[in-house]
Amino acid sequence: MDAYASIGSTDTPLYSINAQANQSLVRRLGRAVEAESLKQTIVFGAGKRFAPNQVHTVASYPIPESPLLEDLSGPNTDTIMGSNKYTTLRQRYPESGYIIGPAGDMRKMFRRADQSIFNAMLDEQEFQREVMRRRHRSQSDKIKGIAKSPRMTYNKGTLVDDPLNPRFTHKPAEAKASKPDEFGIGLDYFLELGQQNVNAEEDARWIEYNRDIVEHITNRHIFDCLCRAQGPLTAGWDEVPLYTNLCSDQIPVMIHHNGDKAAKEYARPQLWLQSRAGRLMADVLASDRSDDDLEQTCKAGRAFAEDSFLA
Repeated sequence: MDAYASIGSTDTPLYSINAQANQSLVRRLGRAVEAESLKQTIVFGAGKRFAPNQVHTVASYPIPESPLLEDLSGPNTDTIMGSNKYTTLRQRYPESGYIIGPAGDMRKMFRRADQSIFNAMLDEQEFQREVMRRRHRSQSDKIKGIAKSPRMTYNKGTLVDDPLNPRFTHKPAEAKASKPDEFGIGLDYFLELGQQNVNAEEDARWIEYNRDIVEHITNRHIFDCLCRAQGPLTAGWDEVPLYTNLCSDQIPVMIHHNGDKAAKEYARPQLWLQSRAGRLMADVLASDRSDDDLEQTCKAGRAFAEDSFLA
């Protein structure tokens, strides 16, 4: 099931993701950010595979490089050396398993989505951002060492030496004077909101952090990523099985089972709330507390556990 959410509160990981992304935009695009009022407001899930578009189309070759560690899977990172040809790639491509952002920005994006799929929308946006970077790059940017030309990257094994005009045969795109293709779209590269499980099933494990992590990572494949899971967590949570991405030491909020569908049947009983969900809901419905009290109860990941809270 795909999820689309509009957010009103600023007390969510969405805002920290966007804040970091907007700082990165300034480093990457320099003066163009202020001149064109560019910012990220919408976050898509991030995946390892780009489909159905082909590399020679504008819906593919302008895609930015992933900001994840370049050795995420050791020397096999971003190569075809893996359990399949996608498993050792870094998350770089949009996945619509979840899309989160302000309602107004989401409406604008979905109106355009009737004419273009999300992958193409992101790449067209990034093509025009590179156009704007070149248009607005100033001497001040050069002195500050920002808004540099993007590094050459590989996309599906193909060298992209110039995101506007790569050397290989490609469909050209128009450099536009305004910004009709700007939607404030970005990706949840670091899996703070969720993990797309297709081509990434082996990247994660259910871990109880009050036990030695080594106990949880047996039977790993020779091509699996390096384990960076650390722990421990806040007292109380370290006794609960938590779905952890071993590559990035991240505990995502959501799991999108867009890979092995049968994994859902195994995963559901592992969720800490599963055995308590009925009672949790009954307690909330039966509560005579005010809305403000309930809001405070739900903040910061707190949840009912027997007669106390997990904090």
